[in-house]
Amino acid sequence: MVRKSIIFLLTFLLSIVFGVQTVSARVEAYVDRNQISDVETLKLVIMSKKSGGQPDLSPLKRDFDVLSTSKNSRVSFSNGKLDSTYEWIITLSPKRSGKLVIPAIKFNNDATRPIEINVQRGDVDSTARKDVFLVASIKPENPYVQSQLLYTLKLYHAVELQGGGLSSPDIDNAIVERLGNDVNYIDVKEGRRYRVTERRYAIFPQKSGKLEIPATIFDGQILDAGRGRSSFDPFSSNFFQTVRPIRARSKSFVINILPKPQSAKDSWWLPAENISLSEKWSTSPSEFRVGEPITRTLVLIAEGLTAAQIPDFSPDSSTDFKFYPDLPTLETSVKDDMIIGLKEQKIALVPTHAGKTVIPELLVNWWDTATNQARTAKISARTIEVLPALSVPRVTDMAGTFSGEKENRPSSDSHSSSLSDDFGINSSDQAYWAWCALLFFTLWVVTVLFWVRQYFRNIKAINKNGAGSVKPEQKDLSSSKAAYKQIKQSSLASDSAGVRDAVIAWARLVWPNREMNNLGLIAAMITQEKISDALIELNGALYSDKKLDWNGEIFWQTFSEIDLAAEKKQDNNRQALQNLYLCD
Repeated sequence: MVRKSIIFLLTFLLSIVFGVQTVSARVEAYVDRNQISDVETLKLVIMSKKSGGQPDLSPLKRDFDVLSTSKNSRVSFSNGKLDSTYEWIITLSPKRSGKLVIPAIKFNNDATRPIEINVQRGDVDSTARKDVFLVASIKPENPYVQSQLLYTLKLYHAVELQGGGLSSPDIDNAIVERLGNDVNYIDVKEGRRYRVTERRYAIFPQKSGKLEIPATIFDGQILDAGRGRSSFDPFSSNFFQTVRPIRARSKSFVINILPKPQSAKDSWWLPAENISLSEKWSTSPSEFRVGEPITRTLVLIAEGLTAAQIPDFSPDSSTDFKFYPDLPTLETSVKDDMIIGLKEQKIALVPTHAGKTVIPELLVNWWDTATNQARTAKISARTIEVLPALSVPRVTDMAGTFSGEKENRPSSDSHSSSLSDDFGINSSDQAYWAWCALLFFTLWVVTVLFWVRQYFRNIKAINKNGAGSVKPEQKDLSSSKAAYKQIKQSSLASDSAGVRDAVIAWARLVWPNREMNNLGLIAAMITQEKISDALIELNGALYSDKKLDWNGEIFWQTFSEIDLAAEKKQDNNRQALQNLYLCD
């Protein structure tokens, strides 16, 4: 009896021991090597007899980057039984050098044993016999804050790449712009032929002091020569050619960024290799006239700056002109290894009075990074002659002119002859001008007849429609008060054309001695800037090529604030000043 109990106990203990060994043998892990450099990769293989589930790889992310994961299966026959083995192959890249540990990996209810890895610091500058490596360079070594640095990456590979990608530079306190497309060429190093892919970046540091540029990483795949076709196991996944991941890392940089020099002028700071400043005019600058806008286009081109870095360089306001700038146009392009920034500013200039005036010079101070000295881009001052506003004769004035000539024409042939002798006018010239006058008079008569005919046609159409038809609204513009009232009505009705007609009629009645034929002349006459700007905006809404939104209520709120007494006083002062010049 005692003997049977001892045998039972031994059998039970042996079953527990072998059971533990069987469980522990359900999942295993090994690596292809235990000693690598921090620029190399290693393979971790996890084996299990169970197909269901996935190993938990999250503990690896503390010290390693998981580059790829694949799964294989193997089937074999042993003692008439089918035996299956499953493998998970994980490619790892160490995040640092030193003694690292691959922790226990859980798989269902099992776990692998930890594996120790010795990671040595690799030489990223060494290219000896490497299949793939990455080289980085940067210049200049001591740049100024906000100036351009050229960061160049060159990927060398002596084997065919099956895919991959470069990480983009992630730099604190800096703006990074890619320069153009990648460039591919062939290079030979240490007697080995490499294909090279070159990529360039422009870096603009935003703070002086130390700038850290971290290492750039290339992750790709190459053919795995050690895992070719197996002639012994046609069912293995190794039957087909496979690829393996590969990683290359460039060196990192620490750059000293210089602050803005004390000798740099003004508050502007434009560190560039070259800056040019130019101007264009919509018409000849010698043809300025009161109330007529002329567009001045200013263009600044900076080599080594983006367009967003170029500040506003518009000229200061002037009492001789009213300025109406458009939104600037910004363009950033790439030429060779240089960022090119362009800023174009269009400004409409409206002269406010006749006579000689000066458009002041325009200066843009910048810092030459090539010679380390301050420079200035300049547009010289220009003296111009502003002509008086053009007067547009009315049809009634032309009729009076012709009728006056007819009434005052001398009847004496001798008097006509004496005029011809005194002024050197021969009979053929007199006949020519007589025919011209007759032609213009005939055209005027035809125009009047056409208007009369059209008037009676409209009357006939109204009578035909009957008493129920609506008569067109008649606008009373006979007095300045009535015209002012009409401005309000048309503004609140958002009738821009009606507002224009009412404003012109009102201005003619307020300033009868002035030529008020368009909104530009009226805007130039009015000294209150808000009202002048509102008239220019109305003029733009009426005649611009683009459809502009115009708000009549806002216009009336602005226009109703006009101080007419002050405007008349200003006009009297201008008249007195002009009379003084005429006396001289």
